[in-house]
Amino acid sequence: EHEVEGGRLLVVVLDTQILAPEETWDAKDRLPSSEQRDRQLDWFSTVLAQATQEWIIVVGHYPIYSRGPDRALDSRILARDIKPLMDQHGVDLYVSGHDHLLQRFEDDGLVSIVAGSGCKLSHVLPYAAPQMVWGEVTHGFAEATVVGDEMTVGWFSSNGTQLRQDAHRRKPKRRYTVEKPMGSADHWGAQQRPWTGMEAVIGMALSFALGAVLE
Repeated sequence: EHEVEGGRLLVVVLDTQILAPEETWDAKDRLPSSEQRDRQLDWFSTVLAQATQEWIIVVGHYPIYSRGPDRALDSRILARDIKPLMDQHGVDLYVSGHDHLLQRFEDDGLVSIVAGSGCKLSHVLPYAAPQMVWGEVTHGFAEATVVGDEMTVGWFSSNGTQLRQDAHRRKPKRRYTVEKPMGSADHWGAQQRPWTGMEAVIGMALSFALGAVLE
């Protein structure tokens, strides 16, 4: 779990296997403890509450919403446990992978994308997700660019052909005065250093590729 911040942009990376292990953890005899899960949620809440950046992006391997074949139980767990925090603190984008599809969802102002089709493809479940804006079963990737108060997400096939482009404005942020609890962000080893604008774009592209390289 890490936070990396620049002057206007904060990227928070979650370990979603700890947050939703019931269906995703292979070694059932070594499931993460509820204490580990609660500590990460406390850390996440503290980082968001202390954020001063204009843009907040959260990255997790597992999606909150997906029409892919594997994400039933753990997606519901994540939607239950982390989406209210993201809504409360004005998170602008949730980036995920795992399902080998390209997908965009919108729910109460939160944009959520799945970009996991870099290496193989999944089939699509035969139901209509009400939050889904767009989806494509094809090899490809997503690229995000932030300019001023607008974020543009471009979707590309594996040969570089642009499939789609979406833009949205940043969300208003609630600012809090929070005293950091003992062992919260520091305990999780949060790493901070300024990002240049180019590093932010490159970092987002790499984050989107998580679903393509991690299974």
